[in-house]
Amino acid sequence: MCGFVNTPAGTPTSQQTAGDCRKNVCDGSGAVTSVPDDADRPEDNNGCTTDSCLNGVPSHTPKLEGTACGDGGGAVCDATGTCVGCLTASDCPGSDTECQTRSCNGGICGAEFAPQGTPTSDQTSGDCKQNVCDGAGGVILIADNTDVPGDDGNQCTTDTCVDGVPTFAPVAAGSQCSQGG
Repeated sequence: MCGFVNTPAGTPTSQQTAGDCRKNVCDGSGAVTSVPDDADRPEDNNGCTTDSCLNGVPSHTPKLEGTACGDGGGAVCDATGTCVGCLTASDCPGSDTECQTRSCNGGICGAEFAPQGTPTSDQTSGDCKQNVCDGAGGVILIADNTDVPGDDGNQCTTDTCVDGVPTFAPVAAGSQCSQGG
């Protein structure tokens, strides 16, 4: 008598779909059935998700916001599982200055510039010049005729600035001064 013997139930078949959280197995009666296989995790190639299976159902759970990533030039994971350049300005490269501050808008790093002519805190008193922001993040030196030089000790000169240059012009002839000359 000829016949056949069915493969035992639960025996995996050679035809499987990787990453579907399922396993094709023999049912013991000559047919194939699909059963949950939580070890057959799906891979979405997203560094901001954790790939898993739960009772045969694939899942891509977002990692914690702020987790480091490198997908597509990003730097940190956002709350939706997307790798973005930043969540806050401090995530962006570089450092802030009086004339330029880092910014983060919509997950993209940028810079905001102080308006042109904004004075900086780093000044040299009495040099007839002023350090100001250039409007593009840098610092430039401009003439400041109100930043007069210190007293040169000569009563016969007027200490002033002319076009950003310290000038010690003689006082008018006949002016009173207590020093000789």
